Amino acid sequence: NTIGNSSSNNINITMNDDVALVTNHNAGTGNTSVFTINNNVFQNIRHTSTSLRFQAIFSDNSNAFAGTNPSSITYNTFTNISTATSDLNKIIVHAKTGGSTMATTISNNTISNLTLSSTGASDFTCIFVIDNISTTVCHSNTIGSSVTNNISYAGSSAFYGISYRGSSTLTANSNLIQNVNLTGTGNSVRFNGIHGLSGIVNLTGDTIQNITSATTSVTAWHFSGILLSSATNGQSTTECAVKNLISTTTGASAIRLYGIYGDGNGSGSIKKCHISGLKISSTSSTAQEKGIYIIGGGGWNFHNNVVLLDNAADGHSPIISGIDVGTTGTNQVYHNSVKVYGTATSGSASSAALTVSANSITTVKNNIWQNLRTGGSGVHYACNISNVSGTKVFDYNY
Repeated sequence: NTIGNSSSNNINITMNDDVALVTNHNAGTGNTSVFTINNNVFQNIRHTSTSLRFQAIFSDNSNAFAGTNPSSITYNTFTNISTATSDLNKIIVHAKTGGSTMATTISNNTISNLTLSSTGASDFTCIFVIDNISTTVCHSNTIGSSVTNNISYAGSSAFYGISYRGSSTLTANSNLIQNVNLTGTGNSVRFNGIHGLSGIVNLTGDTIQNITSATTSVTAWHFSGILLSSATNGQSTTECAVKNLISTTTGASAIRLYGIYGDGNGSGSIKKCHISGLKISSTSSTAQEKGIYIIGGGGWNFHNNVVLLDNAADGHSPIISGIDVGTTGTNQVYHNSVKVYGTATSGSASSAALTVSANSITTVKNNIWQNLRTGGSGVHYACNISNVSGTKVFDYNY
């Protein structure tokens, strides 16, 4: 099926009401139907309502759904869509709070050429999942194309590529989120490529790249490629890449820019990930640029990651850490390779390939820590143990 033809803004939605192009509200007791939407095209759609929400696909299996076959949303294309509403907007919504334990698959969908001009305080999410019953498998989706700034968000709130807010499990593999430009400058403007708010989030082979943001927010989680906020143990991020996240904000805003950031109290692992190309334009000496930064009470394993940070293009002087272990649990930091380089033109900000900033039991073995950064009045460390409380074990590091 094709909704919308090849003409620009072929479908123009102006009514002030919630809009969903495809809806599945499966709430009947004993209902055994299966929701499958595959191989459709949604294109050239303009939504100009100023008050209510737009959703391309809305699937709500929230009550006694008893189906024995898995539902799927696969191989759909969403392109040339614009919205100016100030309410919550999403391309794909999957919600399940009761019923069948069969997994739902969201895969091989393409979302591109979005123009989001809302100035209201509304989030925009490309793939939004709340599933408290079963595993959601989200793989091989593409958000944004290879064209620079393919998705433009001018809102004053959040842009999420994939957001999971259920209490079950999200398995997200081989998704690509790229070329998103956030032009809003407010303190609430934020970007998270993949956001795991709750439950167990297992990521493998996902890529977030070529993201620019003009946010002036100094909140820690407002600009990160991957945000892990769940308090559930057993989180896993493996073979993911975060590349070319660029903060365009000038002036003295203390921007926080993180490749992978975790602020929940759950435990987990980050393995074989690649972080590079983070850039901050702020002149603040308290701005922060960190490849991997985990805080909270859980224990984490950091294994076989590669982090390359320089911030050389702008010559500014943020606080830089390749890996910052800020958890108070028991941590392992093994077989990582981190390089920090570039020149700080001024300021007192320090840099480090590794920072251990919490009272924890942390073992650091068989890593390569290289810091070639120069300039400024700050100190440039290979390893900075800024919190010596607890037990810190170092062995076979270079």
